[in-house]
Amino acid sequence: MWDVPPSANSLRRRYRSPFVYRNLRDSWGWSLAAAASPNERHFLQHIPHMARRVRVVISLQHPKLYDRDNLWASVKPILDSMVNLRWLVDDSEEHIDLQVTQTKGQPHKTILRIELL
Repeated sequence: MWDVPPSANSLRRRYRSPFVYRNLRDSWGWSLAAAASPNERHFLQHIPHMARRVRVVISLQHPKLYDRDNLWASVKPILDSMVNLRWLVDDSEEHIDLQVTQTKGQPHKTILRIELL
């Protein structure tokens, strides 16, 4: 469970520089790696070899809901960090079945679930 990623509008404005975006992506990667136990990290790194497709379910909870375009674009840093961690082969539709949902409420949080297909 983590803070909510920035919306697509915010990504275009604040994270325009590739260096600033890289810091955002890497911070998500460190958070994901820290949240997983050593056994989970080992298993997750072998997912690309075990399954052709992976279902990634990302649920956001925050006070102000994103519109559909912002919602889907906001998870891009999370997916990029999962590719960098080698938990995913690629973030294309060929390799993942992505489901993104959001609910209105407190506190800001992101819940991530990975399933083998």
